[in-house]
Amino acid sequence: MTSPLLNPGQLWLGVVRGSDEEAFESLLSTMLKPGIDPASFIHGEVIQDPTDPTKVTTQVSVLRAKANIALWAYTDQLSISYKRIKLDDISNYFGETVRVDLPTTVREMMSVYFNINQLHDRSDQVLDATVEDVGVVEVSAIPGLAFIEGTAQFTVKPFQRYLEDVILVTTISGFRSPADMVVNSATTIVNQASDANPDLRYPLELELTALGQPTNISGYAHDNTKIVMTATGEGFYKGSVELVYTRHDFGWSLGGSQPYVEGPSQPTTQFMIARVSQLTGFPITLDDVVIDNYASIAPGNLETLTVNFNPNSLRYTGSLTIDYRAV
Repeated sequence: MTSPLLNPGQLWLGVVRGSDEEAFESLLSTMLKPGIDPASFIHGEVIQDPTDPTKVTTQVSVLRAKANIALWAYTDQLSISYKRIKLDDISNYFGETVRVDLPTTVREMMSVYFNINQLHDRSDQVLDATVEDVGVVEVSAIPGLAFIEGTAQFTVKPFQRYLEDVILVTTISGFRSPADMVVNSATTIVNQASDANPDLRYPLELELTALGQPTNISGYAHDNTKIVMTATGEGFYKGSVELVYTRHDFGWSLGGSQPYVEGPSQPTTQFMIARVSQLTGFPITLDDVVIDNYASIAPGNLETLTVNFNPNSLRYTGSLTIDYRAV
C-alpha cells in the first residue's frame, strides 16, 4: 500500500508541519477505516527501497497502550510503503532563501528556515556543516529518515534588521569643520551614523544605503538638518531611520563677518566659491551652490554679493555674503 504524500494538497503540508509522530498518524489516517484512531498504531524501522530513494517500507502494529481494546486481538504486523518528501520539494514550495546571521551551521540555518515557514523543526535530521558566507548551500537529509530525504540547495542571505531598531543614536555631528569635508558627503553621514552606534552587529553598508533630501529644522549653528537614511538591496539592514545632523552655515561660523574677495569685473559663482574655499579652508564645489549670473562691477568698486547654497547640498545650508571688489 502506498500513501500519496507528494500529491498536491493538504496531506503532505500537514506532514512537514507536524512531528514525525504526527506525520505517521497523518499517513495512517489515509489507510484506516473511519473511526479508527491512527494513534493506536506504531511503526518499526524504515527501510529504503533500493530502486527508489523516495520510497520506504515499514512494519505497522497495534500499540496496545493507546489502542482501543477492540484492536488488541490484532497481534500481527502490516507492511506499508509510502513516499518520503524530498528536501527539494520543500525548498521549491516554501522558497530556497534563508536569512541568518553569519557564521552559522547548516542545522542552525535550517532551524531558522523551518520555523520561519511554520514547519516542524527537522534541523536535527540534516547533515551538519559550517556556513561562513552568503550564497548557495547544499543541504542533505541524514540517510534512513522516516519522512524526508535527498538533497536541496538553499540560498543564504544576511538576516536583515530594521534601521529604526538598531540606530539608537540618531543625532550625528555632520559637517562642522573642514575635516568633515574630506570624503564624499554621503559617506561621511553613513560613517558617522555607524560610529555613533558602536553596538551595531555589522557596519552600515555604504553601497546599500541611500539618503533622502536634507531638510532644515532650525536656524541654529548645529543640529540644523534632518535627513532620511534608507537601507536598500540584500544587505544586513532594511527600512529607514531619520537622522539629525549639522550642515555648515557660514552665517554662524563667520560670526556675521563677510569674506572679502578681489576679482575680475565680471563676478562668477565659480570664482567666488574658490576664493572663499581658500580663505576659510572649507571646500565648496559648484554642486554645493546655486549658480547665479552677476552684473559687471566697475574696477575699484566694492559690491556685496550673495552665493546661495543648493537646498540639496548634504553639507552646506544658507548663503554666503561676500564683499567683492573688482580689480
